[in-house]
Amino acid sequence: QQCKPDPPLGSSTGSRLQGEDDGDYHTGCEKWRFIFGRDEIALNCEMGLYLDFQVNDGVIEGCDNLELFNASMTSKTREAWSWVMDPVKGRVKEAPICGKQMLAEPAGSTPTYQIFEEYAADQASWLHDFTLAFEKMMRNGYDDKELTDGPDLHTGLDCDIQTTRGASINGCYIKDPIDTSATYMIASKFKKLANKVYQYNPQTGKFDFGAKTGADNQLWRKTKSGKQFINVLADKALTVEGSSNFNVQDFGSYFLLESTLNGKVVDCWLAKRARSSCRTWDLKNGPSQKFYLVEA
Repeated sequence: QQCKPDPPLGSSTGSRLQGEDDGDYHTGCEKWRFIFGRDEIALNCEMGLYLDFQVNDGVIEGCDNLELFNASMTSKTREAWSWVMDPVKGRVKEAPICGKQMLAEPAGSTPTYQIFEEYAADQASWLHDFTLAFEKMMRNGYDDKELTDGPDLHTGLDCDIQTTRGASINGCYIKDPIDTSATYMIASKFKKLANKVYQYNPQTGKFDFGAKTGADNQLWRKTKSGKQFINVLADKALTVEGSSNFNVQDFGSYFLLESTLNGKVVDCWLAKRARSSCRTWDLKNGPSQKFYLVEA
């Protein structure tokens, strides 16, 4: 279903053109909505690094649309704290209009709102700075002579950083040595996945099923341990719900993939929908849990 553009600002009829502002963000087809599964949360202290507001006895103030915020905000009744005041529409649900936080330490350096935006756009940048700050915090109170290096838990560890919104969170794993003697495609006994194979989808960052093409994103190599399948394009292990290591139960014409993480088996019933990933599920011996290899 396609959304019909709302009337432009200053009009109650027609559809706005590209570049024109929506006349009402609270009604019509184009309005504020809560998208389940795509929401993100920031603590009040974190928002204070991005937005410039004041706090008076625990209540935020100093921004347009915060006129309703007062001591009644301490009420546990949702009606008390889920609204802001719009000068035209009155009580509405939307973000207050606050300026950006220009606080900078030392004075004249990058303001905190810009650092906030940098970290939001680049997780690797945040992780780099967080690591340095965390190590500094852990050393606090100790003389350098009192500290020794801990065990190496990172060599060979592969940890995905989620770069695509909605991509699977794969966790960390140690990649086993790869058996390069053969390359395979992984197919399913599930009829809904006929003529499709397991693949790495570079558009979504997920492992899903796609029409068989034989491209590198659909090719896999086993590891010498036999517990991992490494995708040729992504150079990453097949990971389902955080598990990258599987006990392969071979029954000749098919095999099952038992997760070493939770003891359940990979089930691709949901993968019949485009761009949907498989999951782990209790053993049912159904066709959506059965796989076979096709030599490339």
